[in-house]
Amino acid sequence: MKSLTTVSLAALLALGLSACGSDKSSPDATQPAQAPAKAAQTESPTAVVDGVAKELANGNLLAVMQLSMPAAKFDEAKAKWVEERDQDPPSEEDKAKFAEMMTKLTAADAEEQMMTELEPMLVKYDTEVAAQKPMYVGMGQGFAAQSIQENEELSDEEKQQANNALTGAANWINQTNFGDRELARKAVREAITTAKALDMKSLDEVQAMDFETMLGKAGTAFQGVKRILAVYGLDVNKTLQSVKSELVSQDGDKATVKVNFSLFDQPLSFNTEMVQVDGRWYGKKAMEEASKTADAADDDVMIEESEEVIEEAN
Repeated sequence: MKSLTTVSLAALLALGLSACGSDKSSPDATQPAQAPAKAAQTESPTAVVDGVAKELANGNLLAVMQLSMPAAKFDEAKAKWVEERDQDPPSEEDKAKFAEMMTKLTAADAEEQMMTELEPMLVKYDTEVAAQKPMYVGMGQGFAAQSIQENEELSDEEKQQANNALTGAANWINQTNFGDRELARKAVREAITTAKALDMKSLDEVQAMDFETMLGKAGTAFQGVKRILAVYGLDVNKTLQSVKSELVSQDGDKATVKVNFSLFDQPLSFNTEMVQVDGRWYGKKAMEEASKTADAADDDVMIEESEEVIEEAN
């Protein structure tokens, strides 16, 4: 399994270069991610939901993690990342590809180089994809709508909201000209700005980072991806900034929170369960997933130790 550093940085940049998402940019389009800071204490179950949305909009992934799990779980995640980083370093091929990508993105003529490379894809979109796009979108929307309708876990209201969001997504894809050269150039400029803000040349530098520094770099890459998507009209920050939670019920250390937000200009909402641990509130699912990860790690250690004992016995 590839280390989290490679996934967070190289993959996010690659996604940014290939992302298809209007002419409007996010208000923070020229700003790098904010420096990681310790997450604020969350004294109410709604505060953590609104806080996570705010920190995601800021690109502060360290604060997101601190808001999402207790300190002990955070330390476990940190230790697990260090272990995976050291046990599974990037291959020489990965290093070469990353170095080539960063060199290309930070070169003096990077914008023209990237536009030259993108031109065949843009031509293909104009000549082959654009005319067929409505048909493919319609087919995909139909399959997705059927899946939503057949989902027995969703209420009628949730199904309606899901369909509204699906319609919004389909309209966005149909209305966006992904072959537009000016939009492509703006997206390329955002990718170049992000690469320069990362200030890295090799994966060896990534491997030498501590956990907090890695999350800071990943946040910078995340901000870059959001800005590229915003070029094509998919404003992730607009959705994150629209998040407003309200308390539905609370019984001791358990609570239900309704999360309201807007996606593709469609008002949406869902309920999420929260639990209180040591005076702070966390998402129930996030806590369960963290426990599963920790248990799986313990199981791996037990298996490895058992195998060693068997080998010694033989």
